[in-house]
Amino acid sequence: MGRPDERSITQAAKPPRTGKRVTMQITVNGENRDFEAGATLAALVASFSLNPKHVAVEINEDLVPRRLYDTTALRDGDRIEIVTLVGGG
Repeated sequence: MGRPDERSITQAAKPPRTGKRVTMQITVNGENRDFEAGATLAALVASFSLNPKHVAVEINEDLVPRRLYDTTALRDGDRIEIVTLVGGG
């Protein structure tokens, strides 16, 4: 990712506190999904019950370093690709 600080959770717009759940539209591996507005990439990976150590993730064709998953805020319209690593012999 060119400038990871641009997606920092500290700079992400916080959803209004209305008591209603605010969602955004993202695309994950080609499938449109509603997801909680203001969520991080770590939350998305966890929602699939995936171990972050065993996946690689791109947002809008930019590879996100694993160390930034917790601070990478998702945005409405993001295109996300999650690839799981498979071992074997």
